[in-house]
Amino acid sequence: MSLALKVLIVEDETPAAEKLERYLNKFNPAIKVVEKIGTIKETVSWLQSNQSEIDLIFMDIQLHDGLSFQIFQQVDVQKPVIFITSSRSLSGSSSLITSSLRSRKALELSCDILP
Repeated sequence: MSLALKVLIVEDETPAAEKLERYLNKFNPAIKVVEKIGTIKETVSWLQSNQSEIDLIFMDIQLHDGLSFQIFQQVDVQKPVIFITSSRSLSGSSSLITSSLRSRKALELSCDILP
């Protein structure tokens, strides 16, 4: 399998963002994390000028400055988004990153939606 994905990680917890980046690199070293961003405001600004640089977005649901769904009210997101969270109240588990992406199949399926 030869994937060359460029991804954006929207995650306000640095250890979680780094864990996801390590997982993606382990899954396929050709996956490149273009940027890691931690707030709604920074994400909106970045997407307005750089959205064409990425293929896929991993986005935490709960950021320190609000729910990431607010991003979609401020910018037209044209890339596929995989929502992630470590909140027990939102995911029903201690870590959606490790539970939903534990299987290679989850990431393989997300890659299939790209043009």
